[in-house]
Amino acid sequence: RHSKWLSFMEKRLKLAKKLLKPDGVIFISIDDNELAQLKLLCDEIFGEDNFINNIVWKKTNSPKFQSANLGNQHEFILIYAKDRSQLSLNRIYKPFDEKSLKPYSYEDSKGKFRLIELEAQGIQNNANRKKSKFKDRTAPWLYSIETLERWDKEGLIYKTNNGRYAKKQYLENMKGVLIADIWIDSGINPLQGSSEEYVNFETQKPLSLINRVLKLGSKKDSIVLDFFAGSGTTGQAVLELNKEDSGNRSFI
Repeated sequence: RHSKWLSFMEKRLKLAKKLLKPDGVIFISIDDNELAQLKLLCDEIFGEDNFINNIVWKKTNSPKFQSANLGNQHEFILIYAKDRSQLSLNRIYKPFDEKSLKPYSYEDSKGKFRLIELEAQGIQNNANRKKSKFKDRTAPWLYSIETLERWDKEGLIYKTNNGRYAKKQYLENMKGVLIADIWIDSGINPLQGSSEEYVNFETQKPLSLINRVLKLGSKKDSIVLDFFAGSGTTGQAVLELNKEDSGNRSFI
């Protein structure tokens, strides 16, 4: 049952690769049924080195009550670049909540801050990592000594009770919590039967989901191509984002 669908997708994905700009990126939404097969196909077409992320997003608040096994609440979005070395995704932040504010438990005259690790830990601290001396400590630093000394002059280095050093990250300098590859936050509105935008289209995606994808991967003058027009959500998301950030994106 996989081969017919994969043959269909192969033609579209090869065409997509040709149409992408050198710094272009493609987002492919998929569910559990074809994720593994699609990943291998995309690795073959775009190259394993151009795989960027596999996003998990929450598609519904309530799994179907009649599910025989564990109810399914998520789907995936595979991200591939035309050329990883030329790709630059935008940074997206979500508002702080009570949990994400807890690490900012330190405070000085400049305000509240959290501590950022400066030494390699776990698998990063391997035999090949060079150790250098900074202040009174020799360690496998994650940053150059020049950078550490600059931060020290700026008053951003904090000595912990156990004699290690960390970097101060001030709350007032942060835009929010940086979005990673698990999207289960309130910024994505799962589609339910009672949702205002619900049009009873089987694979309809929330407008907020496409909006985030566009914010992540597009510039203000980008051309956005949706290979499956579906219920028209991509076009609507482009128009709304253009209005939001005064962009001039066009869509096909």
